[in-house]
Amino acid sequence: MDTSVAVGVGAALGMAFGVGGMGMVVAGMQTRKPPVLPSNESQLAPGLVEVLDALNAPSVVVGPDDVVVRSSGAAHVMGLVRADRVVPATLTDAIRKVRRDLRPRDREIVRDPAVRDEKGLRTVEVHISPLSRGFILLLAVDVTEARRLDTVRRDFVANVSHELKTPTGALSLLAEAVAEAAEDPEAIRRFALRMNHEANRLSNLISELLDLTKVQDSGPLREPDEVSVDGVIHDAIDATRTVAGARNIQVSMAGTEGLTAYGDRGQLVTALSNLVANAVA
Repeated sequence: MDTSVAVGVGAALGMAFGVGGMGMVVAGMQTRKPPVLPSNESQLAPGLVEVLDALNAPSVVVGPDDVVVRSSGAAHVMGLVRADRVVPATLTDAIRKVRRDLRPRDREIVRDPAVRDEKGLRTVEVHISPLSRGFILLLAVDVTEARRLDTVRRDFVANVSHELKTPTGALSLLAEAVAEAAEDPEAIRRFALRMNHEANRLSNLISELLDLTKVQDSGPLREPDEVSVDGVIHDAIDATRTVAGARNIQVSMAGTEGLTAYGDRGQLVTALSNLVANAVA
């Protein structure tokens, strides 16, 4: 029995940016920006408060007794501060080690944000640095999306690496068959066609890996092209038609037509093709 898989497309653009080598940004966690809570800022070094305000990042300053001296509203939204203490306890342990060794440390934790949204738990990377007189500075960044993308990349590379074995093995066997059929022109022609098919398959897999490398190594596109979303979907469906047909699955388009997006057409087709291929696998 045929199974219909409806494919729709959305476009999401991510930007990673920093301030002075330690800039941190929280995105998608807060529906409002709480004010910086009252603190004992007079204890801090001159200019530090102004620097932290300029960063506009989740930040916490802890005193020598592990009591929070200053914390930004974003740090509270992220769930890093409860009353006058840093949470969870693993962060407090790391703070004490930094104070003892006077060496910065990084910790990755999972937090339930104070302002709840549909995204739930968030993965947070916290950079802990020693200040003077036993004070400690914490700067945090929400890396949930980055970790998710890392997982997608690893899965994709593992899948492609496995897929590479099929055409390379087939080419090896076909080469042996050609050598054994030296006196049979018809067999050689048939094997040559199969070798050409497997070579094209191998080339496509290598191209996908190269596209992934471009995505990982490059920043935002300087001059993105205006791309037809319909065209991207059509090419992605066409690229997976054989696999879907072998599983008696029909892949079709649905949704608003005539939309456009800005980006690299090849990378968009590759990304969507992988999603469709995973859906029909």
